Amino acid sequence: MDRILVVEDDGSVREELTLLLRANGYEVVGQPPCELALLDVNLPGESGFELCRRLRMESDVPVIFLTGRDSAEDELLGFGVGADDYIRKPYHSSVLLARMERLLKVRRGVSPEQGCPGRAIVCLPSGGLRWIWRSLRRSIRGSGWS
Repeated sequence: MDRILVVEDDGSVREELTLLLRANGYEVVGQPPCELALLDVNLPGESGFELCRRLRMESDVPVIFLTGRDSAEDELLGFGVGADDYIRKPYHSSVLLARMERLLKVRRGVSPEQGCPGRAIVCLPSGGLRWIWRSLRRSIRGSGWS
């Protein structure tokens, strides 16, 4: 089970993320070690940018900024301190999960183009969609698409 570090100061967002991640087979942790980190930028005390910079000094885990800050400068700064992805709030849960899975596969040495055997992506009702990768792949194969 992959451990996901969640650093989010908004309790309701943190709770929603925790439910989403647990429903998809991830273990949510509050500190390293982890296989992937989800960081907010606006944190009390230390910014997410500084936290990412410190994390990068100790680890090569994938880092995704999940933030309400939407300027190009903030996104570039995020990549500059070592982030692997930058997702703006409000986010779509299926997009977040797909990006997480892509980064985790790269970390495991699996090609991102390869399927996700056994990994079901379940989006919470607040995300607007409920679907499972295996069902989607079966539907595409049955339609003549490849």
